[in-house]
Amino acid sequence: MASQDDITRHSHPLSGVVICCTSVPSALRTALAKKAVDMGARHVLDLTSNVTHLICADLATPKYKYVARMRADVLAMGVGWVDAMYDLWIKGEDVNPTDFNEKYKFPTFHGLTISLVGIQQLGEKKKIEDIVRSHGASYHPDLTKSVSHLIAAIPSGAKYDSARNNGIRIVAVEWLYDSLVRGMALEESFYDHRLPQEMLGVGAKPSAAVTFGGNVEVSGKRKIRKRAEDMLGSGSQHIWSDIMGRAAKLKPNKRDQWGDDPGDDVIMLEHPPQKPQKGGPAEAAEIKAKGTMCVATFYIHGFEDKQEKTVRSVLLSHGAAIVSKLEDLESYRESSRLILLVSHTIPKPNCPEFPGAEVATEWWLETCLHESRFAEPSEHFTNTPFEEFPLNGFRGIDICLTRFTGVKLLHYQKLISLLGGSFHDELKKERTLLISNSPATGDKFQFALLYDIPVVSDNWLEACVLERRAVDFIDYLIQGQKLGSRERSVARTSGEAEAKKRSWLETRSAGEHPKRLRIAGDSNDRKTPTKKSLQGVQFRSR
Repeated sequence: MASQDDITRHSHPLSGVVICCTSVPSALRTALAKKAVDMGARHVLDLTSNVTHLICADLATPKYKYVARMRADVLAMGVGWVDAMYDLWIKGEDVNPTDFNEKYKFPTFHGLTISLVGIQQLGEKKKIEDIVRSHGASYHPDLTKSVSHLIAAIPSGAKYDSARNNGIRIVAVEWLYDSLVRGMALEESFYDHRLPQEMLGVGAKPSAAVTFGGNVEVSGKRKIRKRAEDMLGSGSQHIWSDIMGRAAKLKPNKRDQWGDDPGDDVIMLEHPPQKPQKGGPAEAAEIKAKGTMCVATFYIHGFEDKQEKTVRSVLLSHGAAIVSKLEDLESYRESSRLILLVSHTIPKPNCPEFPGAEVATEWWLETCLHESRFAEPSEHFTNTPFEEFPLNGFRGIDICLTRFTGVKLLHYQKLISLLGGSFHDELKKERTLLISNSPATGDKFQFALLYDIPVVSDNWLEACVLERRAVDFIDYLIQGQKLGSRERSVARTSGEAEAKKRSWLETRSAGEHPKRLRIAGDSNDRKTPTKKSLQGVQFRSR
């Protein structure tokens, strides 16, 4: 007699699989999603922590680059992967997804045109030519405008100089072999010849990659890393994991069902455009050559021994000077900016002081590393120590976030908890508040409006920090809405409310099964509980 697992595998071979697409045309993506869902998979638009397979049409996308660098638990597949399984499945044949991994994995160097310089041995040169051709790239012996990558054994020569002058990506030979091991093309900036030899490839890939030939666990209980913490880790201590290339294996929180943005390449930790540095081009070029932190001298305070050691390593690798005693900063006053780098867990009154020195936290350093620039500590309120925490009025506030990405997402999650509130990934009717980035759109935002959950900008968080208490949120409501108008907007008859819910659900992505879109906790015969109060404002039950 067939076991329940065998029955499930036969009827829904992709049960437990969560797919996401990148650079796949919309019509094709919809068709692939429907087939995958029919076979038991889930399809999501955003690269969330529970994604198991990324279906790729191009490798020059933020989703692809993020998976290559941080997500060893995600397999990069070609667009033919779903079709191949579906064609067998509809014929009644058994389908094991792992049997299709090797044949339909996305080629490591798909679409690239590669040239070589500085490799003299004919055997080695021929070996590299064969590798790039067999993994999706084309090889060109001459450096033409069509070349996308120049693999250079040494950073010199006419070919090397021409490539640099024409904006062609130049990488060390290690990039080729590390990418082969990873199974994905790695970020080129980690293989720049201007880096010290011992730093080549550091932080370019996860600590352990999933091999396509092995067994891939696809159950719903599989261990996966939390999406923002892939880079920065639990407690925002994984500046270390990101830079040193040791991604931690973390137990994730359950993600909610809402997708914040229907865009193709929305990820939760993407690299934003670099902001210009102050000063002229010559000064900017000098800073880039020496390292992002070369303009400052640091005194480190308040970290555990292991963390401090890694912070030192990160700072030094980016050109910083570090002193071991606070008074030693005096020697650098005339030639460098002075920065006291402290843990965000230390209140400002407990931080050391030094005349003329700025105080910043490791959250500021994470921002600098994320944006590849020296950010001013005064640019954002999370860059510097907080006066006090937790704050009066925050206890019992249940807060969700939407449309935030990168380090800001992680910092806000930690800040909410630090101030005494409760952060939740999943948006439910009983949540107190939704904090949204601009523009405020997406399913979470619409859900909040439908269930009368106030939606505020992150200016509310900043105001709370500045005033050292949970301030009234009315002045921070998105789009200038006032609470009274929001209450009136949802004061409808039961029939009107249900019609609105049905209309809203019908507009959801065609790629997901309707049963998966059922609003958690919704029931016609139960009243929505009275929401928690904030600064004396009581939310009215419907």
